Amino acid sequence: MSPVLCTLIADAEFLLDFPIRLLFKVRMLHSEIIVWITAISANFYFLQTAEELYGKTFILIVFHYILTQPNPSKPLSAKNK
Repeated sequence: MSPVLCTLIADAEFLLDFPIRLLFKVRMLHSEIIVWITAISANFYFLQTAEELYGKTFILIVFHYILTQPNPSKPLSAKNK
C-alpha cells in the first residue's frame, strides 16, 4: 500500500515512507498511516478552499475528477451529448 493519493506516483513508499522511517525510527506501518492521513487531509483542505488548483495540469484534472466522482455513471472519456 503506497501513498499514491499524496504523490500520484507508484514509488511513493520509497520517496516518503523510507526516509520517515530512517529519520524518526518508526515502523513502516506507522509512517504509512501518517502519510495517508496527511495526504487525505491536504486534499480535503484544498478541495474546500482552493479547488482551482486541481485545474492546472492534466494529471491534476484527472485526479480532481477521481476525487469528486468516485463512482461515475459514465467514464471520463464519454462525451456529453
